[in-house]
Amino acid sequence: MLLAAPHESHHEKKDFKSASTAALQKLIKSQHHVSKFLRNSALRQYYQAQGYRPFWFDENGIKSIAVELINVVQKDPVLGPASGKLFGLRDLIVTIGTVQSAPEFNITKAMQTDLKITGIYDEYMKRVASGSIDWNAFQRKLEALEEEKKILASWDRYGAYKNRRKLLYKALKNNHIYSAVNAVNYTYPMAKELEKALQRYEQIAQEGGYIRLPEFQKLSQGDRDSAVILLRERLLQSGELNTTECYRLDRNASQCLEYFDADVTAAVKAFQRNHGLIVDGVVGPNTRKHLNITVEEKIAMIRLNLERMRWLPRTLGKRYVLVNIADYTLYMIDDGNVSLEMPIVVGEKRHPTPVFSNKMSSVVLNPYWRVPQSIVKRELVPKLVKDPYALVAQGMRMHADWNESSPDYDFATIDWSIMNVNGVFIREHKFYPP
Repeated sequence: MLLAAPHESHHEKKDFKSASTAALQKLIKSQHHVSKFLRNSALRQYYQAQGYRPFWFDENGIKSIAVELINVVQKDPVLGPASGKLFGLRDLIVTIGTVQSAPEFNITKAMQTDLKITGIYDEYMKRVASGSIDWNAFQRKLEALEEEKKILASWDRYGAYKNRRKLLYKALKNNHIYSAVNAVNYTYPMAKELEKALQRYEQIAQEGGYIRLPEFQKLSQGDRDSAVILLRERLLQSGELNTTECYRLDRNASQCLEYFDADVTAAVKAFQRNHGLIVDGVVGPNTRKHLNITVEEKIAMIRLNLERMRWLPRTLGKRYVLVNIADYTLYMIDDGNVSLEMPIVVGEKRHPTPVFSNKMSSVVLNPYWRVPQSIVKRELVPKLVKDPYALVAQGMRMHADWNESSPDYDFATIDWSIMNVNGVFIREHKFYPP
């Protein structure tokens, strides 16, 4: 439910400025906490600097910028429907409606509502600036993952830490809440495309969701099966197929739709390409599994990725390197354009690639790879216990230290089952042995 601002008020108000200021001062000085999200002392900081003038109401009632804020919170792509319950928007809208429609304007009720909206603004801006996640709880989960399953995952977070009060004052001056929200929201490449995809998925969800394919072993070009009809409809839903119609002079309409033709093959290949699958045009168990991912799951994945964008730096500069871990691809972006694209190797599930951002001061071509101690301990030593020459074919050598000219040692001369890995210095050399 979205709220619309009134064009004018039918209330007769006497000395709104002095009455609203007095009401705000009294409410903030009271022992009663008006806002769910802000203590009265924090509210005082917001209002005192502005002479205790209300932010969201004026002599005509609710201001358009308040309506804009509520609508922005309601439609937040990360929070989704949860925003209503989280911020109590339904009750807030009812309260605003009551204040607006009352035959006699209740200044105290209006100012209580003004304070509540300020609390909502502050909490929402914190979530936009650095995400909604409980970061400490998330770090504890990563630690538990390392302890229980030996999976070492690393995430860094970079919030947009700006003065929320000053951003509000500026937004009020411009009568445009987006000037505050956009100052802290993600600026990550492709974010807008993800938001548009989210809108498409939400529309599909409202229409009943994706068609689910039945169990079958495999379908490929030339096959005839009733499941192909459902496959056509499913590919049409996600846009890989433009039409469910087919044209074969030797078959009637129903038989034609059951036929796995070249158009279906091309659509399946497009789907596989879009989802990082082996592109063979064959619908086997793995492709069928991805086709049967529900639209609700896709919506949840997009919301999660948009949330993660709020953990990232807001300014990457004109030139930066972007690694898409899920796509195994590195991109070099130069003034908004992709100037370089190349495949990369990323960590497996048990040894995930860390997620971080940092400044790059130089590029080394064909470098030695100094293997981190954590990887030596978790990945390499178990291989060496089984086969002391397991790393030789990968161009890895063990040295006395990190010095370029330090001597190297034969892996086979060491009992790896008792070796203290803290003294192990392994490098992957740029020139592989024959």
